[in-house]
Amino acid sequence: MAPQEVSMRALALCVFWYRSSYERRAFEDPKMNRVEMQDDIDDMAALLKETGLDAWLSPVEVKLFGKPVGKWHTADIKECSWRIENLVMLFWALNWVGDLPPIHQDSGPEDIGLNEKLDEGIEASRSARLRPQPELERMNKYLECVRLRLRTPDDFEGIPWLAGKAEGFGGGAPVDGDLPLDGRPVREASAKRRSDTNSIAMERHKALQWVLNYQVDLDAPAPEV
Repeated sequence: MAPQEVSMRALALCVFWYRSSYERRAFEDPKMNRVEMQDDIDDMAALLKETGLDAWLSPVEVKLFGKPVGKWHTADIKECSWRIENLVMLFWALNWVGDLPPIHQDSGPEDIGLNEKLDEGIEASRSARLRPQPELERMNKYLECVRLRLRTPDDFEGIPWLAGKAEGFGGGAPVDGDLPLDGRPVREASAKRRSDTNSIAMERHKALQWVLNYQVDLDAPAPEV
């Protein structure tokens, strides 16, 4: 993808992620003022349309964005919460952030300066530049190895390559020659930790494959590795 295309998708996803946060808040506190929340959401929708960012949302994202506040299913809320990891990767590809948050740790908007980038608005897109292609390809290979490693926790021949490339890619320093999860090698991590880490890796991988022009459905799980 061209840098401007990636940046437009990133900015659109920023707005969508904030839209999804209203559903999480409405679910957690049914007493919140829905009228005020809907007014905010309507303002977000107007911003997307005025800037042309609405064209960079996926079909499912468009459908969910248009629903009244409080009308998302809990499964949609959970699924869309992972979009922050998609954003993390897009920001990294655009060199808007340095090293990635740890692959085993849920990211937040503060990890990537999401608010600051939204304040820049569409201007951020005009000056966008992608990281060099070889760097993007190395990250793609790393995420592929992470997913394979998590799928076969007891045996994976690619561990040396994976551990050696971990730092700077969100992996951290290797532990006993293995990918670290909360300071432990994968083979000693809990099944839940491996599952959560796999969800993070899948979302980041899907975003990067889209940047690299792979045939990726943004509304489907990341392709198998």
